[in-house]
Amino acid sequence: MRPDSWKLLRILTVLISLITVVFNWRWTTGFLAGTAMCLLLYYRTDSYWSDILDSGTTKGSRYMFHFAINFLLMALPMVLAALFPQIMNIFAVALGLLMIKITVTVEVLLPKRKGGNAITE
Repeated sequence: MRPDSWKLLRILTVLISLITVVFNWRWTTGFLAGTAMCLLLYYRTDSYWSDILDSGTTKGSRYMFHFAINFLLMALPMVLAALFPQIMNIFAVALGLLMIKITVTVEVLLPKRKGGNAITE
């Protein structure tokens, strides 16, 4: 992601957190847990593919192990939210897990200025 995308992600995360804390703090904790896991998964995947591109080859077991771990990491906050609904909301966790996709979608929908998006300048 570009620096403008990271800035927009921070803005959206703060806005959504402030909105959800007004209505129900469990939504906020779920959203922040999902967003944190989303960022961890992004950095894991970025590191994995950088290693693959640097080495020029991939091995089947390493490939499957990476994605199996990622699926487990995606499921972890959802399972915790299902087990402890008094702490976080499962739908807010799902929204947090989608934050990078939401950010990219919002970025595409924003009007463009010279050199970047209108919101991040």
